[in-house]
Formats: sequence, C-alpha cells, structure tokens
Amino acid sequence: MSRPKLVDLYCAAGGAGMGYHLAGFDVVGVDMHPQPHYPFEFIQADVMGLDVAFLRQFAAAHASPPCQRYSAASNFHGNSESHPDLVGPTRAMLQAAGLHYVIENVVGAPNRPDITLCGTMFGLRIIKHRQFECSFPVFSLLPACDHSDVYDPWHGAGRTAKEFRAAQETPWIPMAGGASRKKGVTGDLFNAIPPAFTKFIGDQLMARLVQTGSLAA
Repeated sequence: MSRPKLVDLYCAAGGAGMGYHLAGFDVVGVDMHPQPHYPFEFIQADVMGLDVAFLRQFAAAHASPPCQRYSAASNFHGNSESHPDLVGPTRAMLQAAGLHYVIENVVGAPNRPDITLCGTMFGLRIIKHRQFECSFPVFSLLPACDHSDVYDPWHGAGRTAKEFRAAQETPWIPMAGGASRKKGVTGDLFNAIPPAFTKFIGDQLMARLVQTGSLAA
C-alpha cells in the first residue's frame, strides 16, 4: 500500500511533520517563511491563501497556527491582540476541503482540546504541553505527566541547545550560532513539537484512514 499524503501547514522546522512521517505518511510542508532545514518536501506559501483544490490532493492535514496570540508570554505582556487569530480560519479552510485534520496549539488556545500531550508522557525529559483538535476520535492510555526529572532549557547552569534537541528528539533543527541569553535555543527549537506527539496521533489517524477507506488521495 502506498503511503498517504499529509500536508503540514505552518510547518516551521518540521517537528510535527517528522512524527507523521514516522507514522507512515508522505509529508509536504507549507509555511510563508523559508524553512531550509525542513526534512521533507517544502512549499513556501501563505497558508491562508491556499486553494481548496490544492488541499484536496492530500488524505489529511496537520496545522500548527502561530501560537503567539494565545501564549502565556503574550498574555503576560498584554500584546496578544497584536497577533492574528488563525485557528478559526484554518479550521474553516480544512473543513471546506473535507479533510481529516489535526490542529495543534498551546494550552489555552481556541482549538478544541481533544487530547493534551506532554513530553514526559513519552519518556522525554522535557515539559512541553500542547493540545490537539482532531476531526477523528483519539484515545490515550499514556501515563500522566511526571515533571520530577526533566530538562529545563531556560534555567540552571549548563543548559544548551544540544541538550534541548536531544530532550525533544529534534536533532535536525540547527542550534543558534554563538552565545546567547537562551544558550543557543532558537525559536525553531523552542516551538517545535516533539515528533513523538504526532507519531502517536498519526498512528491513530492512519488507522482511521484505513477504517474509512480514505487512502486513495
């Protein structure tokens, strides 16, 4: 059986895309910014300008709209309104295309939290919580979060981007050059979804596609 195609919207450096690849999908990333380190086929384009006919080439879609509007940092600084709200428009676009979809964002964002995942649920030594809205049923028998022995990239001596890459299993994302306040931890590294998250969801999405006979795309 050929691998179904999945479009990875707002793909950034490909943390989410890697998980779907490991789950058996051929992944194509789309982002308005250049992504020279994206590990799969990449199209530079404004996601909200995509044609529905383009989306219907795919069996499924993942979307990670920029999270700045909903992040704790933006709320703390009182500037969340300066960032666009893309969750609703993205959902409407994917529903119009008739795709199975996943919309990921930070906890508190307006995507429906069908499942919330943390790195520690997968044995990763990193606290990273993300919530996922899925157009198909998702189930979890994962353990609860355990934050007792984790990697914290922002505090403590000796925390490096190399350790961050290892902690969330994103070794292809480059480290920042030179010393920095955040010890080389770039936005791409900090914002990337650990591939374990989307491998877990992607396995269930693949099963759903098989169940519904949706693998012709």
